[in-house]
Amino acid sequence: MNTSVFSEEKSIMNYDVIYGYAYKLSFEVGCSHFRGKIGRLSVCQNSEEITSKETLTIGINSFIIYPKNTGVISLNFEFTENVESVCVDAISLEKLESVMVLPDDLQRLEVFAAVASIPQREPSLKDVIGSILPQVEKLFVYLNGYKHVPNFLQNEKIEYVLDPTGRTAAAAKLYWVTKVEGYYFSIDDDIVYPFDYCAKTIEQYEKLNEPCMVSYHGKNYSMLATHQRLDRAEFYQFEHEQLKISAAHVLGTGVAMVDTRKVKVDIYHEACKHPRSIDLAVSIALRKAGISRYTLSKKEGWLKQNTKVNHGLNEFKQIDKEASKDVEGLMLSG
Repeated sequence: MNTSVFSEEKSIMNYDVIYGYAYKLSFEVGCSHFRGKIGRLSVCQNSEEITSKETLTIGINSFIIYPKNTGVISLNFEFTENVESVCVDAISLEKLESVMVLPDDLQRLEVFAAVASIPQREPSLKDVIGSILPQVEKLFVYLNGYKHVPNFLQNEKIEYVLDPTGRTAAAAKLYWVTKVEGYYFSIDDDIVYPFDYCAKTIEQYEKLNEPCMVSYHGKNYSMLATHQRLDRAEFYQFEHEQLKISAAHVLGTGVAMVDTRKVKVDIYHEACKHPRSIDLAVSIALRKAGISRYTLSKKEGWLKQNTKVNHGLNEFKQIDKEASKDVEGLMLSG
């Protein structure tokens, strides 16, 4: 535990960590003459940012850290120019229970799926596990906000992360994208997947014969688009029939697949920067890296919304103005 008063805009503190464990970082921020945004905290290891808290707040701040290696992590506090006499007090780094450590035998596997869930969707998550697990060699589950691990996840083919804070929201389904090499299916906990979902997806992907990301949900925008809904030129909905493979500006990540042996873009960290608009953030990152995006063909009703879920991210965006602003900002930048 440390107490530090910073007179400069940036200060760095180092801590020893062990790979395979989750750590809870907590600290209290105080300052005088506060006139707006305090700043941000980035957590780095071996000169690479592994996570960040984009907006520091006055009072207690806390979140979960997953080190990539055993060694030292650095806490990089950056404060805005209009903040005076910043005090970061009572810093603590608490080691929690052990979490997933990827075994060596993952090198021989090539079909993976990953899903992020919240406690309110545990019944629909169980449905997803039942439909997807027989189709993959390893299933990763990120439990946002869960306080316990559901019994139906006790399977040798399943690896999970228990994150009580749920800070990265839906972006967490991409947590493993740089950790494994193979066909990486990012799925959602509110969709009913057919028994041949993975096989048919891989079959269509291989016909494209290029490094790309594919999905069953996507959209194209008109020229100089500024609004994510009003400026759609084409919309490919995952439940509806699509007769042929089509190029798309933005893909839905809940029914997507990327071959991580061929596409080396850290879309997880890009998604974490915009946890309420990850589809747009991921697609922009891929576009900037020169990676094509395609929506695949399918029959009407081949994919379905799980009727056990009646409230999702789209509804959230309608009532959360900050989430909508984030989407609009990405539209302008991408």
